[in-house]
Amino acid sequence: MRTMMAILAVALALCACGSKQPPPQARTTDPTVAALDAEAAKAEAEASRLQGADAATATASPAATPGPAAPSMTLAAGDEKLHTGQYYDTIGFTAQVGQTFKIVYDTQGYQPLLIVLGPDNKPDSQSQGPVPDASGEAHLENETTADRAGTWHVLLSSMNPGETGSYRVRIDTVTTAH
Repeated sequence: MRTMMAILAVALALCACGSKQPPPQARTTDPTVAALDAEAAKAEAEASRLQGADAATATASPAATPGPAAPSMTLAAGDEKLHTGQYYDTIGFTAQVGQTFKIVYDTQGYQPLLIVLGPDNKPDSQSQGPVPDASGEAHLENETTADRAGTWHVLLSSMNPGETGSYRVRIDTVTTAH
């Protein structure tokens, strides 16, 4: 989402600069253009990071195959934050139209929240898990049927800002597209 917003901001700023492009040497000395170039580089880096995460998820196989529990990961200070202050991690996977997938999200130490984003990076669904039990564990499941083909993303977060802890996540394919 940030990538799309950054690209849109860069495009709008470039439109506001007028239709004539300055010569290349003038472009590098103009502080406005330099700032826009920096924003564009950030946007490209974020898009590459998300694509890299998609490739890592595809090869890691928890998204493709049900089975053994996924390795434990951590929601921690230093992770990216939602605008409301919660830390989050993102995983991606590919789905076809009509394919149903179930996300299983188990947390230790915080109340889970997950947001499913479609291939267009728009929210498709959101689920809130229970408050952790006496042992600090909470369990959340979300089942979604893909209405668009492409790379879907799941934001794994907490209900309250600043909460951290370990988690396991698994994405099982329930049905396949025909």
